[in-house]
Amino acid sequence: ECSSENNGNDVENELDYCGFAPCAGAEDGPTDKDGWSYFPDFSPQNLLSPSSKRGILDFVRRRKLRRVAVFRPDHFLPREVFDKCDFCDSKGVEILSNAMLDALALASLFLTGASNSPKDITDSKILPLKAKLIDALSIGKNCSSDSQDEPCNPWSDIERVRDRLSTFAENEVGRPGVFMHMVDPDVSQHVVSAMPKRKIAVSKYLDKNERLALAKLLIKDIDRYSFKLHCKVESCGSTNGESEHTVGIAATRLCEFRLVTCPNENCP
Repeated sequence: ECSSENNGNDVENELDYCGFAPCAGAEDGPTDKDGWSYFPDFSPQNLLSPSSKRGILDFVRRRKLRRVAVFRPDHFLPREVFDKCDFCDSKGVEILSNAMLDALALASLFLTGASNSPKDITDSKILPLKAKLIDALSIGKNCSSDSQDEPCNPWSDIERVRDRLSTFAENEVGRPGVFMHMVDPDVSQHVVSAMPKRKIAVSKYLDKNERLALAKLLIKDIDRYSFKLHCKVESCGSTNGESEHTVGIAATRLCEFRLVTCPNENCP
């Protein structure tokens, strides 16, 4: 955004930025208290040297805005399904959470190559992959049973979701082609060796809390009739105000899926 005169109007106060807030932290580079960085112009060379104060030769400024997304489980599942027990089977949650991170990391490697350069891990490249990954989870469509009377093995449905995630990178991006193998004959081996660092890099786009929340929704979807991986008590294990009643508290204490501290000393 170019600097301009306000002509007596406080433009910044008139705009609510649609929920966005200026980024003015140390990780955002040199900025003033409102998040602005100043430059002589927008040429690529000058953009490499931002200044937190406007100099006599600085004629343009720019800043980054950030908006916090609100997680809405009702976008995925009916309330009567997602309102049930939040103490989902920890093994199932871990399997699905790890599969999501592996899928996003591998897809990004197929897209950018195995260099792990910071310029390859950008919002414009990773966020579209993340959106496609969440769509690929098909939350709300993973239960193989149609009713409580129908036999169901939720672990089979979890395996189907994991299998779908294991092919996500190939289906959405495609494996490195002939040209890539000509440039780097060992590209497949390099992709495997780059996975650990790439998982760390993309985890800031799909962090642990978000993966756990999505994994729990998947389990509630899969286990909506059998209740083998979570209980049927509403708000059990929830941290919101709805669980602060006698029935909810009692159920939370008795829930077989609640997390407990290991009694063994020095257990990790």
